[in-house]
Amino acid sequence: MALTDAGTLEIVFLGSGSCPTFPVSVTAGSASTVVVESAPAEKGDDAPAGSMACTADLSLTTSTVEVPAGVDIRKPFSVIVDGYDHRVVPR
Repeated sequence: MALTDAGTLEIVFLGSGSCPTFPVSVTAGSASTVVVESAPAEKGDDAPAGSMACTADLSLTTSTVEVPAGVDIRKPFSVIVDGYDHRVVPR
């Protein structure tokens, strides 16, 4: 997890290479909290029925998200990703 100079967050997810995880919701929980919910991507609609299994490998996927309005990025703040709290300290 990193706060970029542009004021965005870079979040790294670990998961299946064929069903990578991406943020699906990014909200301000308060002036000092960002709440991120993620989910694995689904395979295309053209996949045969029952073929939604994801590979059992581990791959990193990085997503860049905007910090929601109302969160003061000039001060340390929390980013809660799927219930796990991460502290971000500006440089």
